Amino acid sequence: MNVIDELIDRANNGDIEAQRMLEKALGEPEGTYTKMVEVARESKRLAEQGDVASMVMLGEAYHLGFGIEKNLFLAESWFKKAADKDSPIALYRLAQIYSNEYDEYEKANEFINKAVKLGSIPNVSQDEINLELETNALLARSKKSNGN
Repeated sequence: MNVIDELIDRANNGDIEAQRMLEKALGEPEGTYTKMVEVARESKRLAEQGDVASMVMLGEAYHLGFGIEKNLFLAESWFKKAADKDSPIALYRLAQIYSNEYDEYEKANEFINKAVKLGSIPNVSQDEINLELETNALLARSKKSNGN
């Protein structure tokens, strides 16, 4: 574990000094990291009670390591729980994970298409969706032609 990872781990576990050091390093106002930890904890509490928006927020926190230890497995798990409740943004985040982390481009496009059928994806334009669909299709074809 390098120094930055150790600092993040300490900050995520409530070490105020580590949180302040990260805030300073990131140019964030004092208290920002503490708030991220609090938001992650509250999101977890609400997600466990079935709140879909909190499931998505918790998935984001685990995926990015904001206020909580970065964990791709838990991020995917929370996004899937929200997707099971028909959350377009959760489906879109799953598509990004499957495309960027697992190189599963066809599965990524399945998630995107399901998200689009459910409605608009917050903060994602139709152009961005089309580009991702086309890119994933191209990468899937390339992967198949290379025998992977």
